[in-house]
Amino acid sequence: MNIIEDPTLTGSMDVLTMPDGTNHFSKFYVFFDGVKNGWLEGCRKVIGIDDCFLKGYVIGELLCDVRRDARDQIYPIVWVVVCVENKEN
Repeated sequence: MNIIEDPTLTGSMDVLTMPDGTNHFSKFYVFFDGVKNGWLEGCRKVIGIDDCFLKGYVIGELLCDVRRDARDQIYPIVWVVVCVENKEN
């Protein structure tokens, strides 16, 4: 489900509909065009993925695609929140 209608970014959110009709969060994705363009202009073409577990009201995992810029600084590209990390996401 595309939840964001902004031409400068891409974003989506998926929910699972349970047998009782309730919806449960599955995953969320956001990617900013300005960040993508900055990476294309000044970062090394090497991809790394970092993650952390979310514990609290929302339980899941935050994944972040990171690159290094010309000054060897970490440059995050895209953020994804998922219920669990697997091959599907």
